[in-house]
Amino acid sequence: MIVEAFLEWAMQAGARERIRAAAAIGRAFLKSRVTPWERAAAGQALQALAADRSPAVRQSLAYAIADSPQAPHDVILTLAADEPDIAAVVILRSPVLTDIDLIDILATRPLVARALVAARPKLSDVVAATIAETGSESELTILLENTDAAISSVALRRIAERMRQDENIRTLLAARPDLDMETRAGLILGDRWSTTEVPATLDRAIETMNETESEWKLFAPQTAAARSEAAPAAAGDLAGAILENRNLAPALLLDAICRLRVEEAAAAISALSGMSATGVMAILQRGRFPTVRALFESAGLGRATSTLLVEAALLWREAVDVPEGDAVTDIAAALREKLARAGAPAGAVDDLLSLAGTVVAPGSTQTATRKAA
Repeated sequence: MIVEAFLEWAMQAGARERIRAAAAIGRAFLKSRVTPWERAAAGQALQALAADRSPAVRQSLAYAIADSPQAPHDVILTLAADEPDIAAVVILRSPVLTDIDLIDILATRPLVARALVAARPKLSDVVAATIAETGSESELTILLENTDAAISSVALRRIAERMRQDENIRTLLAARPDLDMETRAGLILGDRWSTTEVPATLDRAIETMNETESEWKLFAPQTAAARSEAAPAAAGDLAGAILENRNLAPALLLDAICRLRVEEAAAAISALSGMSATGVMAILQRGRFPTVRALFESAGLGRATSTLLVEAALLWREAVDVPEGDAVTDIAAALREKLARAGAPAGAVDDLLSLAGTVVAPGSTQTATRKAA
């Protein structure tokens, strides 16, 4: 009876009175000292107000109940599907909206509503993953700028895969300290560095090498059966640092190669892959591109970073072969030039070296000696 009287009054009242009524009834509904009968009656009144012809009335209601976990779920859903100014209040604030509700908004509502979901505080990793998979550039930008969103490494990788060509997205991803090394390297290097087909394992690479018989005899003993020879504890400081933090492996290995500390890099790869250090060094010295990349991948590194490390290793070989008296070779600088010719960002090498905490400046030099061979 009370609800019917309210509805009859609402038909006659002006917008200003209904706005005040929406705020008052919304607050009354949320009070703990309300009988179940009164709460049910207020709930019906809220449903009527959520469908009011005046946007100002609906917005007043949204502000009154948006922050409460006791707000009626159906009323919150109605307001979330309203005009942007009204929907924003509940999408951004209401604890009543579940992950399923938010995913449904992402699937059925226009861009502005989806963007509001991306900006929602304390956004769950489930909803963030949905945006990563289906969101537009605008939604992804808002998501990445949402410092309160829980974005998993898998979701970040998916964003990088989908939006690698978008400079704004790339910048936002690169600025994140939680971006994993492989995704960061993929952003830097791009697709140009992952197009060559490589055998999945080092054993397969060795079996298919098209090398001379003498070289085959050099590599053949270094198969999986012989990898137990490696002793991580004796691999040196670089290996120890990498074993303590495997996420830094690509950067530390690249830094070592650029500084001509290839024997240390070989010991570290040995510790990671289980292959003997002698076998690792032999492949670094003489193996072909696919074989060397398979070596790095056997140490647990991804395709993009492995490819960059192979390029650095090949440049190291060239430095070792420079006749005495020739110009000093700067591997980092040569690698920068090679990346630039391939269309990769000019600062790619420095970006990765900086992760090791020691950037080789563009003007620095590293002297290669025959002893390194």
